[in-house]
Parts: sequence; C-alpha cells; structure tokens
Amino acid sequence: MLTKYSDPERMRPDLYYGDPLFYFDYCKRHFSRNVALLHDYNLYDFTILVRKSG
Repeated sequence: MLTKYSDPERMRPDLYYGDPLFYFDYCKRHFSRNVALLHDYNLYDFTILVRKSG
C-alpha cells in the first residue's frame, strides 16, 4: 500500500496513502499476534505480513 509518509510533492490526489501504524494495529487486534510491518525500502509504499497464530 502507498504510505502516508511519502514526499508531499510526489503525492497524487487520485491515489490513496494509508497510515502504516493504523493497519499494523488493526491486523494485530483482529487477525494475529504475528504481524510484521516492512517500511524500510526506497519505494513510497509498505507491506504488512500477517502470519497465522499457533
């Protein structure tokens, strides 16, 4: 998903920029305790990995 931490001058009004912290918390609370947030690469997006518990 595109991240809300993108450079403001590069953001487009026709695209959605999500809050990584919101989605991380949502996945932790609703799906599994095993959640990883990948936001450490040079693109303007992030990845959330959700693994099955137990």
